[in-house]
Amino acid sequence: MSQEQTVYSKLRSMILNGDFDAGERLTEKMVCDTLGVSRTPVRAAFLQLAAQNLVIGQSNRGYTVRGITVDDVWGANVVRSVLEGAAAGMLARNGIDEAVRETLERSVEDYSQLARHVELSDGFLEAHSAANRTFHDTIVAETENQSLLRSIETLAYMPVQINRVVFASDRKFATETVQSGMAEHQNVLTALLTGDAMAAELLMRTHSQKALRGIEHVKEVLGLGPEYRQMPFHKFIGGLGISVVAA
Repeated sequence: MSQEQTVYSKLRSMILNGDFDAGERLTEKMVCDTLGVSRTPVRAAFLQLAAQNLVIGQSNRGYTVRGITVDDVWGANVVRSVLEGAAAGMLARNGIDEAVRETLERSVEDYSQLARHVELSDGFLEAHSAANRTFHDTIVAETENQSLLRSIETLAYMPVQINRVVFASDRKFATETVQSGMAEHQNVLTALLTGDAMAAELLMRTHSQKALRGIEHVKEVLGLGPEYRQMPFHKFIGGLGISVVAA
């Protein structure tokens, strides 16, 4: 990883985890002193963060931090579910080759094995996330639709790793989430293999909204009222004793 990407990743994680207050001003000198780096990678990081709306540029005054609320994360997941549904529909219409089929079938099998023995551990979470990411990323990438790919990339900065939130809530919900997710992956794959574009799009869109169900569950676990949607996201998941892990 280049120094520019390292500085960007560190700043992004600090913003998402609430190390800076919403509205706090960040200057190149402040960040250089904090991270012990030169101005060049900091400037590049600010530009990337501004493009992702994590900081807001101010003429001759540096940048201010834009806080990320639960509602921001919710909205990002809604948009992502629509885009991933569209990707599945496109892929079903275009058809998939043997290599793609094998990749998707292997990820479904990996997911299926994990669903048989759900554990609340970092190792299990990493394996589950890898199988899930392979399935989703393959479908999106294989559309080769640059507009769709760029749109999804703009959401990549959001802390949408709801799996970690789900696993920190309770075993029963985590188990149900993994097992239903496995069945949903299999249903999407069946629609892709049969070329049923309408079913593929609807099934993928519904499956991708699983993150929203995870957020709602955490709200119930923490006993929060409707105002929770305006909470800073790091404080929301902080109620479960975990921190943001940028996707």
